[in-house]
Amino acid sequence: MIHEKMYKNAVLDDKELQEGLKGINPKFGDFVTRVAGEAWGLPLISQKTKALITIAVDVANQDHVGSGNPFLAHVNMALQQGATYAEIEELLLFMCVYAGFNKVAGCFGTLNQIIEQSRVGQMISAIRKPDYAIRDQKGKFVFYVLLWKKKGIKLELFSNYWKNVHGPVCARLPGQHQYWQFHLSHNQGALWPVIDGIDYNSQPEDQFDGIAELTFETESDRQTWFQAATVLMDDEHNLFRKAIGYNTSFGNSKTYIDAISTGDPNGELSILKFHVMVKKSDDVSVEEFRKYMTDSFASAIVKNDLVLKFRLHLFEEVDNSRPDAAGVVHYEPQQQQYQAAFEIAFSNPLEMETFFASKEYAAAIKEQAKYVKQINSFAERNVYTFVYNGQMTLAGQRSSRVAELIAKVGATNQLQENIVSLMNGKQNVSHYLQEPNKVQEESNMSNGISIPVSNGKAEPAIANLNQATSERLPGTTTDLVKRLFARGEAFDAEGFVTFFTDTPVYQFGNFEPSFDKPAIQKSVANFFSQISAIYHDIKTIQEIQDVVFVEMDVVYWRKDGSVVTLPCFDIFRVEGDKFSELRIFMDINPLFNPTIFVPPIASVFTISQGKKLPSSDIMRKHFAEHPEAKQRIAAGFIPKWAIAGPKWPIDQQQEKSSEQLDAVVQLSGFVLKEDWEQAKQYLTDDVYYKVGSSEPVYGKQAVVDYLSTLFATTAKFVGHEVRKIWHEPGVVVVEMDAKYVTVKDQRHLTIACCDIYRLRGNQVSEWRVYVDLLPFFETPAQEQQPQTNGNGNKYVSSVGLR
Repeated sequence: MIHEKMYKNAVLDDKELQEGLKGINPKFGDFVTRVAGEAWGLPLISQKTKALITIAVDVANQDHVGSGNPFLAHVNMALQQGATYAEIEELLLFMCVYAGFNKVAGCFGTLNQIIEQSRVGQMISAIRKPDYAIRDQKGKFVFYVLLWKKKGIKLELFSNYWKNVHGPVCARLPGQHQYWQFHLSHNQGALWPVIDGIDYNSQPEDQFDGIAELTFETESDRQTWFQAATVLMDDEHNLFRKAIGYNTSFGNSKTYIDAISTGDPNGELSILKFHVMVKKSDDVSVEEFRKYMTDSFASAIVKNDLVLKFRLHLFEEVDNSRPDAAGVVHYEPQQQQYQAAFEIAFSNPLEMETFFASKEYAAAIKEQAKYVKQINSFAERNVYTFVYNGQMTLAGQRSSRVAELIAKVGATNQLQENIVSLMNGKQNVSHYLQEPNKVQEESNMSNGISIPVSNGKAEPAIANLNQATSERLPGTTTDLVKRLFARGEAFDAEGFVTFFTDTPVYQFGNFEPSFDKPAIQKSVANFFSQISAIYHDIKTIQEIQDVVFVEMDVVYWRKDGSVVTLPCFDIFRVEGDKFSELRIFMDINPLFNPTIFVPPIASVFTISQGKKLPSSDIMRKHFAEHPEAKQRIAAGFIPKWAIAGPKWPIDQQQEKSSEQLDAVVQLSGFVLKEDWEQAKQYLTDDVYYKVGSSEPVYGKQAVVDYLSTLFATTAKFVGHEVRKIWHEPGVVVVEMDAKYVTVKDQRHLTIACCDIYRLRGNQVSEWRVYVDLLPFFETPAQEQQPQTNGNGNKYVSSVGLR
């Protein structure tokens, strides 16, 4: 073989090598290129000699065998730098003396195969094809969904809508590492050689049409996606009649081998690929079945060089508690559930049939009938990728069809930043991390007020403020801000900078701005060294497009034990899932100079007498409730205010809030039973009670007298359906549909109302009922309908006042 490429630097100048390294993993490829490129650039040893040295190291380390071994690449590199096969053979003979004859013998065998293959122009690995399995390793948790198309729509329409409409919506939800759509043909049987005792034929009801596979780096990421995925439910009924979702636990989804060069395909792969569903035998346990699938079946399959790809999933039992969507079944009887699935691919039918006749396949199925009772195989028609390595693909951003057109035309201008920004808002598409209006609720509750919410939208005064965010689903960036603050409160400077882009702008007050991550880390680490603890008492968080505004009081504990609370306003600008800019506007001088007077009304929110409003404790709740925060605390990243300064317990306020919510629940139950003596136990002596625009009443006896008279003379309270409950320390807000029967004409009324309870301890000191009382007194008998959303579904909370 003659090589004409003699590079000055065998790594930095070999673009093909670099692409191969990036194919394993982009970050890995970049890292190896930079580090190895520097070593290969040293001036005193020639490129050819260095290449021969790498082969010698491979001999010593026995790096000529196994998946992804570098021996081929190093042999090829030496040949490119002018070495001959004769020189490489002499090198191996030389290594017999220093590495051992047995080690060199195997390398000679591999080299002979390389020489033989090179003669026919096939400079590929002698052990197996290039292996890209490592690129799936970060996706350690999987949500794997079998999908049946809706009856009455053609397969082509189903496929087009799924990949061009539904897929890009799902791609914008948070937490995903990878998201593939597999478009399948129905199982026709007769693919696998038949084994007695195993069923290979699907019943008509088992013939699904596609698989959505989503991978996540952590269980927290998967839960984040689940919380956000409610927005997909309204779209499910447009194309699915059944969607059965399987989860896999840590490490139970694994790509063993993958010689398919394209990891993020958009269409047909021009190979044979199958998705195979497996049911375990009734006579073995789940543990025995899994051991067979991994130790016997998978380990034998991957030894055959004809298998292009093998990926195995070991499923948990389907969670049948997931409610059905409109017209979409989410329930699967246990006897119909699968316990495993695998993805297997071949270059062509000949290689597939050769594989079935191989000794490796014979070893894989030796005891299969003991562990497996059914195998259903679905041929893959096409595969589409919408999220890859945590980033939306072009198909995720613009739809599969648009991505295909851009690729076919070669429209590189469509990939330019200004176009991407125009079409996708800098790819910073916000997602649900919390329920709709949660951000505004936290802000409102911190001020001791409630703003009624109707049909998922705030009242006009708030809607105007949120107008710019109407195109984005709120929550993602808010969550990112709180996660960043959590790093600060734990004094984690290294973790703090991971939230920024590589070209950020960070400025604290009038200090010099920082323009890269090391500078930011140095700045915040220096700041942390000068204080004992810090707490962000957030009053409002507002997202507007790619900007987030945070208004708060920041509490600092100085080294001398004193405390100062200072008002602060932060502006965050976001690119993708990172902060490109953070500017902190505040007067920080009193922190370092205690002689500077800070008045008691320095808080960003005070009432007219200058009294500070109660703390919302948003960040304390973050540490108590957020999955990532819990994990970080377990790893030792504890907020300094919990171990220094005031030594606050992290979940104290939430426990208090829960006790107060329980008190409101008890009060509601006794009112429903008309047990007035018990109800009075949950009211303060000076309780204030007001219904609608009627006159208020004062004192707990006056409250129960008002209610008992209302129930006896006007309408009897018979129950309620709670839509939503908000609770913070000192206040509980309940949005509900209240049920009444009128005393005069026995009309059944359903009236929308919102109750606000303010508490001292576990007793209600103020009770306001916002409601329209006119239906009680209308002459025509007219049933009042509860509010519904745009789909005609009632808003009913999953939790109610019991």
